[in-house]
Amino acid sequence: MDRFNCFVLIIILSIVNLGQCSSFNNEIDLKWEFEDSRLDPLAFPPPLEHDLEFDVQASCACRQILISSLHEAQHIQADSMGSYKYYSNFEGKPYYYSSSHGKYLYFLNGSGWLIGNAVGAKIGFIHNNSQYACPYLIPEGWMYVNNGYWYKDLSLVVRCIA
Repeated sequence: MDRFNCFVLIIILSIVNLGQCSSFNNEIDLKWEFEDSRLDPLAFPPPLEHDLEFDVQASCACRQILISSLHEAQHIQADSMGSYKYYSNFEGKPYYYSSSHGKYLYFLNGSGWLIGNAVGAKIGFIHNNSQYACPYLIPEGWMYVNNGYWYKDLSLVVRCIA
């Protein structure tokens, strides 16, 4: 697909709130645009791409997790990185709190795992649409928001540290 056709495809897809094109450049195929996100520094996470009934069950024994990245997310979402401690459960899954940044990592039904300013908030900074019961068991797929667009960061990980 040439650049012009890719550009036209992006325009068309952005009208339906999804901008994606794999051959234009590496950033565009990782970009998600949401209508309301351009008006707010936070953004709605991308929609789930699989069945909501699927849930990978696990016992979440980890009481402290570390969120880190080696790429852009470490700079763009620096306030979302670092150590989070288990706080309680929300809708049957654990949630974690970072006292140094005042952010929460929680599972949002219909969306997946999200780092936001309040448990249950539908907008946030880092997202993974996995249905795993524990965020530190998710092998990949974490995304971060930058200026209303969601980008994949293959180096972004959530690890159990205690």
